[in-house]
Order: sequence, then structure tokens, then C-alpha cells
Amino acid sequence: ADSGPARGLPQVEVRAGRERAFLAGAALRPLADSALRARSAGLSVGDLLTATGAGFGRVRAPGGIVAASQRGLGGEHTAVLWQGLPLNSPMLGLADLSLLPLAAFDEVTLQQGPGGGVHGSGLVGGGLHLGARAPAAGTERLRLGAVAGAYGQGGALAAWQRGGARTALSLRAFHQQARNDYFFENTTLFGAPRERQRNAAWRQTGALADVWHTLS
Repeated sequence: ADSGPARGLPQVEVRAGRERAFLAGAALRPLADSALRARSAGLSVGDLLTATGAGFGRVRAPGGIVAASQRGLGGEHTAVLWQGLPLNSPMLGLADLSLLPLAAFDEVTLQQGPGGGVHGSGLVGGGLHLGARAPAAGTERLRLGAVAGAYGQGGALAAWQRGGARTALSLRAFHQQARNDYFFENTTLFGAPRERQRNAAWRQTGALADVWHTLS
């Protein structure tokens, strides 16, 4: 029997990230603290993790190593992923969160629970997902920031974003440093003299560019 003329159905597009689709039993918690992001010129991802209480960051001093720890496991069991790419050092097995400036990312999501089946080995205790978000079409934004602290600590940030009908751009440049020349009692010498620390200075400068383009 003739079923009649063919009828076309409208196109339907369904999108879902593999983190939410396949990480059964794992919780994804976005970390969005407006107070911290407002002064993100001198903060790192490790500062955000510690300040929001989302995880345990082992902070020694400004510029010191910060390793995430969840569920009683060490930093080598917490994967740090940027746009899905692992940032954990193949030599140490962990990522130093003090080297990742908060100003370089729009989205910081903490994964609480394992996910080795999706992102490979190393994601046993949890994960930290870092990413960028395309600006909305027709918007343009310029953000400048600076921060200063004790012992020569300071930072600066310049970020420009523009969203078009099919193409979006994001350019960021950041700089942070600290002398860390504090006084301490040197107990390794006779009489424990009071000395100034002169070998803990650090400096970091970087830039990041993101481009989004819609093909059709």
C-alpha cells in the first residue's frame, strides 16, 4: 500500500559532555567564587581550591608547590585536565597548581570520584577540569587587574574578549612575582641568628589565546 508522500522531520541536535554522561558515581562541582575571580590577577588555581574548601591544597608559601588531594589520596591520584588534555607531569605524576593562574581559565570544575575509564589512568581520587568559555555573540569585554602584597608579591592581568556571529576571540596576558625575602631564625647556625631569606624569589609571565569558529 502507498504510504503517501515522504515527510521530512526537522533536524534535532543533542549534545552532552562525556564527563556527565559516563562518569557514573562521580560528582562534578563547579568552582565559581566571585570574590576570588574579581582579584584573580595574583591568584592561582591552588588558591581557589583551598579558599573554597572544595579540596585540600597543600600550600607552603607563595610560589611553592600546591598539590591537590581528595579522598585521602595524594596529588598523583588527582588528574588535572585542560580542555580534556592532562597536565600532570609524567615525571612526578602530579600537577603543581601554583603554576596555573586563575585568570587563564573561565571554568574550574572539581570532580569528586574516580574516572579512569574516561580520562585514563591517574584519575583515581578525583579530577580538576579547566576550560575556557566562548563570549556571547555581539559582546566585547576588556578586564584589567593588579594586586600587591608583602615581601614583593604582586601581579597584573589584562584580558580582552570579543564574540562575533561565527567567530569568538579571547586574549589574556598575566604576570606575577614575589621576592619572599622574609626574616627567619637560622637554627642551623650557632646562636640562631636572625637572617633574611634571599633564595625563594619567583616570577611567572604568560599569555593565552582562545579562538572559537562555527563552520556552519
